[in-house]
Amino acid sequence: RAFVVLGRAAAAGAPGDGSVGAVGLSEDAARCAPVGGDCTNSHCCDTLGTKCFQKNKFYAACHPASQACEADKPFALDPPKLRTPWSCKVLGGPGPGAKPPPPKAWPHANAGCFVVEDGKLLVVHHTFGVFDIPGGTADAGEIPAQTAVRETWEETGYKVEATRLKAIEPNGFHIYDCKLVEHRQLGMPDPGEISYIMWKPFGQLPTNGWRFQDEVRLFH
Repeated sequence: RAFVVLGRAAAAGAPGDGSVGAVGLSEDAARCAPVGGDCTNSHCCDTLGTKCFQKNKFYAACHPASQACEADKPFALDPPKLRTPWSCKVLGGPGPGAKPPPPKAWPHANAGCFVVEDGKLLVVHHTFGVFDIPGGTADAGEIPAQTAVRETWEETGYKVEATRLKAIEPNGFHIYDCKLVEHRQLGMPDPGEISYIMWKPFGQLPTNGWRFQDEVRLFH
C-alpha cells in the first residue's frame, strides 16, 4: 500500500466528519432501533444524529434527523407500496451509549480490507519488513470499496467482498470490513511486494512492526 495522501482535487468530495472512533453499545442502546429500524416500543435509536419518528399508532422508525419528515405526507424512503402519511411525531432520539453514524466514503481514495475469518485477521507481511492489512492505491475511476477488494486480491490471492466502511484514517485511507467470497486462496501474492500472508488470532497479533501503527486500535 502506498502511503499517499490524495490531492485536494480528489479529497474535495470528502465529508468533514470523516473520522470515526470505536464506541461500544451499552445494554440500553443495544435495545434501541438501528437506522431504518422499528422503534415503536423502544422510542430510541442506537445511532447518534437520528430520531424515532412515529408513522401511526402502530409503527415508528429511526431515521437521520437531517432527513425531513413532513406531517401527513409519505416518507421519501418508504417502499412504494407503503407510502402512506406519517404523523412525524418525534418519540425519542439516540439512546444511552449510541454509536456514531458510519463514515461516508469519498468518491475516490486509497483503501484496504479488514478480513476476519473464524476469529483470525488476514495480515500481509511486506518485503520491506512490516505488517499490514491488505490494501493500496486507487486506480483511476475506482470507488474506495473497489480499490479495497482489488488490492486484497492482488496482495493475498483471496477474493473478497467489501461489506461496510469501518474507518477513514487521517490520511484519507478507507478501511472496509470485507468477507471472503471464496475460502480457497485462488491467486498468488506479488513476491516483489509481499513476502508472506497469515491468518492470525486477534490475541496473537504482533503489537509492533506495523506499517501504520495507529491502525492497531482497530484490532481491539
